[in-house]
Amino acid sequence: MSVFGPKSNQDGMLKKYSKRKLVFIKNLKGGEGTISIHHSFMNDELSSKMRHCSTTIIPPGASIGLHKHEKEEEVYMIIEGQGILFDGFSEEIINEGDAILTKCGESHSIKNNGTKDIRLMAIIVCY
Repeated sequence: MSVFGPKSNQDGMLKKYSKRKLVFIKNLKGGEGTISIHHSFMNDELSSKMRHCSTTIIPPGASIGLHKHEKEEEVYMIIEGQGILFDGFSEEIINEGDAILTKCGESHSIKNNGTKDIRLMAIIVCY
């Protein structure tokens, strides 16, 4: 027992990195190359309107293609790396520490034009 009470992870509060589901996706949303997605929690583990929670890795030269979000919004938190964000109209350079919000009805894509992986946290919440 700790000072916070009994030690238990029966409710799934903590998921160790080694237990997270890892998938590799080629040409995600029409993008280039293969990205990896380390799912923090799967849909059946969530009781909220969140449908996606992951750490995504985009290697140099790879991208997630332009796609639109309907009845949901997505947040990217750039943990490391540098790239280009495209919202369907203009491009912006993104860097470590940046936060990106794609609202319902908006589109976005992201390309790694740097020399090291982009590592980002992605969260999608439905309405």
